Amino acid sequence: MPDARSFKLAEARPNLIQALKKAGYDVVDTPDEPNLLQARRDTGTGSSYLVINGGGQLRFNLTRQIGPEQAFQHHTSDGQILDVTRESSETLTVSYQLNHNQTVNFAHFLTELGRI
Repeated sequence: MPDARSFKLAEARPNLIQALKKAGYDVVDTPDEPNLLQARRDTGTGSSYLVINGGGQLRFNLTRQIGPEQAFQHHTSDGQILDVTRESSETLTVSYQLNHNQTVNFAHFLTELGRI
């Protein structure tokens, strides 16, 4: 059994994919990139993107709307009226080193990321 510090994406991949899909992520699992797992989720007011590499380095980006939308319909281009929407958003980035034990309860980890 691997110790708490080791991480092998090949072993953890099935559990990670299951937890990501259960949390509503679209998983990009390409056979030509066995040392990379990517997932994306749209929330309606933002989106999150998660990447895990073969060594367990996790990067989580969350972009969300922080202000009300303001729509403008006064922009024209070549005689066409364009609907332009302006909104304020913020982007949060989390970097983390996963270990084997954390992949067992990855669903809880995803829940905590969603609370940031």
